[in-house]
Amino acid sequence: MEAPKCLRCGGEMRQGFVKDSDAAGMFPHGYLPQWLDGAPSASWLGGVKAKGNRSPLPVGGYRCEKCGWLDFYAGTRFEAR
Repeated sequence: MEAPKCLRCGGEMRQGFVKDSDAAGMFPHGYLPQWLDGAPSASWLGGVKAKGNRSPLPVGGYRCEKCGWLDFYAGTRFEAR
């Protein structure tokens, strides 16, 4: 997929990702956030859990180099290589 133009100002978009980590810091190098179909359920530990058979998709996005607008997408094209 070619980088889209910014929806706000028409500027050039640059591909990137948001680095995430777990609440306990067990994975200090982080991981890519994932998109899961459906609404989250509350966990007894205070977080969220995913119920049912869900197919996670990595989340990646683009940032406008002119105005800083962020545009996120979920799909296999954003998997780590």
